[in-house]
Amino acid sequence: MPQMLSLANQFRGLPCKIEYFGLWHFSIRWVTIGFVRRSNLALGRVIARLREAAGISQEELAERAGVHRTYISQLERGIKSPTLNILVEVSGALGVRASELVRLTEEEADGLPRP
Repeated sequence: MPQMLSLANQFRGLPCKIEYFGLWHFSIRWVTIGFVRRSNLALGRVIARLREAAGISQEELAERAGVHRTYISQLERGIKSPTLNILVEVSGALGVRASELVRLTEEEADGLPRP
């Protein structure tokens, strides 16, 4: 059992969903593919970097942006793709303009491998 959990834990933080079906059975599915995944990963990395530079927790960022903490976590892991309204709220909570957040995301995405 510990070996199986260890294997599954290696995928944590990646854009995948781990489903457990019992003690010894689990499946791993990639959440999205192609450019959407790259841009979501890039946005998540940028948000996490800006949040950490500001010295605030996911919970504090969520409170400032008016969203749930788990949503911020999902954004940072590239699982969720925010609406324009959420992007504006999150960028404002981080102290940057939405256009700057998008620019930083594009730069980050350029550095990610293409599928």
